[in-house]
Amino acid sequence: MCKAYAVFENATDGMNLHKKLKASGIKEAICPSPRHLSKCCGISLVFDKKDRSSVEASARKLDIKTEIYEEAE
Repeated sequence: MCKAYAVFENATDGMNLHKKLKASGIKEAICPSPRHLSKCCGISLVFDKKDRSSVEASARKLDIKTEIYEEAE
């Protein structure tokens, strides 16, 4: 799996997006934010980067500001 991380301004937004993605059947997991992304609230969601557009669309629907970072292959 080629990983991507969604990071948030606060943990509440991260948890709300987690619930939405889980209900939508998108595989993701809550994880500590990688150190190089530590400017965020401390939690992030890790998911397969092929699901990036679905994650972004879900965040927009919930009016959640997120930044997404992809791991280099």
